[in-house]
Amino acid sequence: VTGVQTCALPIYRHPRFLPDGEHFLFVARIGGGGVGSNSRVKIGSLTGEVGELMPASSNVEYAAGHLLYVFDQMLMARPFDPTSHEITGEAFPLAENIYVDMGALLGSFSASEQGTLAYQTGAARESLQSSVQWRDRSGNLLAEIGSPEIGRAHV
Repeated sequence: VTGVQTCALPIYRHPRFLPDGEHFLFVARIGGGGVGSNSRVKIGSLTGEVGELMPASSNVEYAAGHLLYVFDQMLMARPFDPTSHEITGEAFPLAENIYVDMGALLGSFSASEQGTLAYQTGAARESLQSSVQWRDRSGNLLAEIGSPEIGRAHV
């Protein structure tokens, strides 16, 4: 939909459809990516229209009226109107110490349209030992699968 790339930059990554099924968010990676890069979050459509929304430091997803993305290892939410395609407010933090693969501009998080959120914390070079935790909207632990001691999750 954005056309075949004939040069190295920008690199288009991480497309995610908006609820209307015609428009989608994606990252145009320019340079090394990350905080301070020239990478941008863009909005495209199946008709080929493309617009720019904001600077990018990771992938971006839409959920429950917000754009979700990682900035400086903080998972951020920014109010967004999916009909007018406009940012409608200031960003605010949801979680900290989010794992990001800077080489791919990929924050380790996912959200449903209703706002259910999953994310992975940790530094890029940190041990891969982890557990899966289910938390309520206040951050209280509800359940845990696996344990950091054995580094595996059992389902």
